[in-house]
Amino acid sequence: MPARDDIAEVFAALETAWNDGDAAAYARQFGADAVYVTRGGTIWRGRPAIEEGHARALSGPLADTLLTLRPTHISFPAASVAIAHVDLELASDQAVIRAVTTFVLAVDAKRWSIIAAHTSEAAAVH
Repeated sequence: MPARDDIAEVFAALETAWNDGDAAAYARQFGADAVYVTRGGTIWRGRPAIEEGHARALSGPLADTLLTLRPTHISFPAASVAIAHVDLELASDQAVIRAVTTFVLAVDAKRWSIIAAHTSEAAAVH
């Protein structure tokens, strides 16, 4: 399934960029007009805002965290559109943050990019 493999490459690139502290490389996985809703509810519109927001996070409260993404479900409502639900973990020496992100991806010129993302912090399991 080439589309699933290509989408897996997008998520691998996100992990690598985050773990390298490279907000520009992270933002390159998003479309120019992408919208990102953070786990705190802040909305970033467009790749420059996504890069700026992640640069602040990576140099501030989320510095030195390691990102792990685990897709749990990917569907294709159209041949050029994918919706992916992804378990997310941010780990540091002090804490582990668990969240779920819903990504909407679109393919253009054989390249998949994220056009929308919404992260929600996962509730602790009791």
